[in-house]
Amino acid sequence: MTVPANKVILYAADSTDCKMALEAARQSGIPVANVTGNYAKAWNDVASGEYLVLAVGGAALNALYYNPCGWSNPLNQAGGHTPFEVVSAPQTTLPGKNHFVNAAGVSAADTQQIANAFAYFAVHGRFPGKLAKYPHPVAPTEHCIGSANVPCSCAETSPGISPGTSSSRSTPEPQVLSIPSWGVDSAAAVDTSFFDCVVDKYGKPVFWGRYIKPIRGVSDGLTTPEVTFLHERGVRILAIFNNFSRATGYSSGVAEANEGIASARALGMPGGVVIFADVEADYVVDEAWIRGWTDTMTKSQYVPGIYHNPITGGFSQAYCTAVRNDLKVARNLILWSNEREPGITTKTHAPAWHPAAPPCPGRVLAWQYGENGTAGSHCIDTDLVHPSLLPNLW
Repeated sequence: MTVPANKVILYAADSTDCKMALEAARQSGIPVANVTGNYAKAWNDVASGEYLVLAVGGAALNALYYNPCGWSNPLNQAGGHTPFEVVSAPQTTLPGKNHFVNAAGVSAADTQQIANAFAYFAVHGRFPGKLAKYPHPVAPTEHCIGSANVPCSCAETSPGISPGTSSSRSTPEPQVLSIPSWGVDSAAAVDTSFFDCVVDKYGKPVFWGRYIKPIRGVSDGLTTPEVTFLHERGVRILAIFNNFSRATGYSSGVAEANEGIASARALGMPGGVVIFADVEADYVVDEAWIRGWTDTMTKSQYVPGIYHNPITGGFSQAYCTAVRNDLKVARNLILWSNEREPGITTKTHAPAWHPAAPPCPGRVLAWQYGENGTAGSHCIDTDLVHPSLLPNLW
């Protein structure tokens, strides 16, 4: 089952996103007249349940979920909330009354990919070419951006297609617009022989994941000479904190975050770097711990992150509860997923970006897609990070 093209609405709330919505409509065979920049119209379309409405870009997403700008709407509701629920996954059926689909990415390139993929999937029941591996949508925020009425001139941007009709040309396959960076992580410290072995066998990593505090018999702690060694070779460091084995309670989340912050400062780690808490699949975890970790890291000079398994174990349930209790968790926390797991590869044979994610708003920007590859006497895991995350690695 698929959605008729004339039942798919692409809503954008600024001129740049409007152009991306028009491009997604063109790629998918959706009438360009179904692209709108009018907030009141989008509101009515979502409320009716008769259309699949894609919110293209952050301005549209925020407007339909929070209405932070206080724009006029058919229910005359004050700004700060709406009656709508957001769906952050592709659909082939109408989502129902008061539900809309999130097609907003962390960058313009990601938004275009998501809009292309979700619009095409709704109408055709499949993804176009490589866009089966689309970026994960971002969470809505209470940030007022955009305009309540953005002119979307379909005739100017889509020559030869009249409003209300579909393109008669065959639908082209959209291109993937952002390229993840490849790297590895290891429990063992990096020296010349280990580094050279990884480069010879797998390729030179853009980044290397390392634990910032030692645990005897588990992981070597990152040292200042090791930092210098990696930086001299042009390799960034993905910082991991694993000095805990149970992730429950807000106060414990605060304590673990403070310990991670102290370890990072002792190494001379600059501000703006993300620190990933290592929450293994067999750990007991609750939403309070996630909020404690996120709140404390956010108040520091560092960025909160969590390594997790979104499929096995209790992380996804705990995370989604934390998001329901405080949406700032989804906005501030960066997620590093260890699923799906196609297995260890070389740099040149890394898979297309397609990490699994919890079933709620969030930012999965790192993916451990392969585990336990051998490199001499040591083991490595292979990873990808989203381009937007790279500046937050050390």
